[in-house]
Order: sequence, then C-alpha cells, then structure tokens
Amino acid sequence: WSSVVGSSDLKQKTAYQMNTMTPMEATLKLGGITALLKVQCTKTFEYCAREAAQIFGGLSYTRGGQGEKVERLCREVRAMAIPGGSEEVMLDLGVRQQKKLGEMAKMYGEMLLPKVAPEGNL
Repeated sequence: WSSVVGSSDLKQKTAYQMNTMTPMEATLKLGGITALLKVQCTKTFEYCAREAAQIFGGLSYTRGGQGEKVERLCREVRAMAIPGGSEEVMLDLGVRQQKKLGEMAKMYGEMLLPKVAPEGNL
C-alpha cells in the first residue's frame, strides 16, 4: 500500500513542478526524476497486478467472468512498461541526471559563496 501512495505522491509533486517551472528549467531539473518516477510506477503496477492475481486465484487466469480485468492487467503489465525504456536504462538515466544536477548545484553554490582562507594561514 505504501508504494501506491508513494508513487501517487511523487507523481503529483512532479506534475506540480512541471506546471510551475519554465519549460527549460523543467527540462533540466525534472528529467532524472521523471525517469525514476516511471520505474517506480511500473514496479508499483506490477505489484498491484500480482497481488490482484493472488486475491483472485485461478479466476485471474480466465479471459472472462470475474477475473477478466485482473487477467488483462497481468497480461499487459510488461507491455505497458517497456515502450518508455527498460527499468535498467531508466534507472541509469535518472541517477546520472540527478548526479549531474547535484554537481551543477554545487558549482553554482561555490561561485556564490566567498572564498574563506583556512584557519592558521593568515
């Protein structure tokens, strides 16, 4: 349950940031987060489909009747995950972009802060 709530929360925060940032700022700052969000939502969807199949038992394998929707979710979960990129590629992209963003923020912060002489070197 916590992964569903966490995915929803991150999705809403990212959507809010996309709507409040300039397009250039959103492109620079949210690329990595968006990639990581896709991975998290895909894993959450797979978890939900698996748990639904567990609850429905054998009915989740039938294409008609009570388990029809669960069967379709289980069948299509991977097909929905793949078009945007595999999880490994998206994780790598997200981490690299966030790392680059952190390095840029560090450089910017160093430019703004005045250089202070170390103690003892007066």
